[in-house]
Amino acid sequence: MIAAADNLVLIILSYIIIGAGSGLGMSSLSAGASLSVSQQNQGAAAGAVAMTQGIAGIVSPLFGSFIYEINIKFPFIFFSIFAVLAYILFVFSNKENNYLKNKDQGVYR
Repeated sequence: MIAAADNLVLIILSYIIIGAGSGLGMSSLSAGASLSVSQQNQGAAAGAVAMTQGIAGIVSPLFGSFIYEINIKFPFIFFSIFAVLAYILFVFSNKENNYLKNKDQGVYR
């Protein structure tokens, strides 16, 4: 939406949608991470998620602009590959804590 915006109102609306999505996504990630570990490790999980979000907020724009200077298409290609690899890692990691295997317990662990 922001790429096709031709006036200030659409740009502002685009940033409102991006901000709302980021806010909901980051809080959901923090909640999901803290609920996926034991009660004793929830603080460590929340801290790791917050640290990762902070580092990503600094490193991603720097790295993205660096590879953008090499070729305009590289950031999109690189981060698309990175997203696919992250998804594959998510799907195939930690098989014993899979929701489908533990759905009889009523708890996602």
